[in-house]
Amino acid sequence: MIEVTLKLTLATFNPAKTARLRSLCDGLPVQIHEPDLTLPILDETSATHLGNAVAKAIACSHAMGGATLASDGGLVIPVLGDRWESTLTHRATGQNVTDAERARRLLARMRNIAAPQREAYWTEAIAVARDGKLVCAWETDGMLGRIGDEFKQNPTAPEGFWADGVWETQEGKKRWELNTSERIDSADPWAQLYDPVNRFLARMA
Repeated sequence: MIEVTLKLTLATFNPAKTARLRSLCDGLPVQIHEPDLTLPILDETSATHLGNAVAKAIACSHAMGGATLASDGGLVIPVLGDRWESTLTHRATGQNVTDAERARRLLARMRNIAAPQREAYWTEAIAVARDGKLVCAWETDGMLGRIGDEFKQNPTAPEGFWADGVWETQEGKKRWELNTSERIDSADPWAQLYDPVNRFLARMA
């Protein structure tokens, strides 16, 4: 039995992101907590994913005490220019709508854009804070692919990561359809960040 030596709060209320943050702690002597409802919702106003991840980690650690793990990521679509902000991926197509509706609105924007210009990739940032202070942060890009012509929703995933169903590989596979080996081969940011984050948390434990 692994003895718990680090209590870690995940700075998110998003169930899909909670699952991904939990995966970074695999095999570690960590007791994971989700933030209680008294945690204020932080406005993600930074121009970068790294800035947002750092701000969330620090705010959660300050409010909850102890160590916190936060992330911020998004889908980068160069052809849309200033009509698309990757830092606003979750809400760029509207607040309080379903994943399917978010996807529909993005695909409508892309309707007249030909395949060669539909290139897209992912950026992800992760930050760790302790007692209200940043202790480490990472950011990386990966998974160069394209925006497909249709939304294919993951039938087993909770609401939250709708963009997984519009991005696809050149072979037409959506992000959620990739196996572990395919994710690594395509430089999935979460796969790239797993080792450095896991090793760092192990040193904290």
